Amino acid sequence: MSQDMRLKLTLRNESSQSPLHLSTLAPRAGWKIDPPHHLEVGDAATCEIETASELAITMRYGTHHIGLHLGNGAFSFEPGDAKVEGQKLDGHVAELTLVLP
Repeated sequence: MSQDMRLKLTLRNESSQSPLHLSTLAPRAGWKIDPPHHLEVGDAATCEIETASELAITMRYGTHHIGLHLGNGAFSFEPGDAKVEGQKLDGHVAELTLVLP
């Protein structure tokens, strides 16, 4: 029997030029704290989702594509061109901080 997995994802816009807008998100439902739809230059936001089964997440901010997978005590991600600032898997809680250039 698998336990619930929780992901806390922090995104920070380090672009010197423009705000970022969320153009793609899957799944859209099930978020405890929704991903930000808009990130101003220099701003950061944290979103959170919990799942009892395996879950693949896709999101796009401008040209930045991010893929995440969690479930059964495992966590993996494809950050695209985002810089990984921090990552941690503690039991069934995964935390990831990505900096979007």
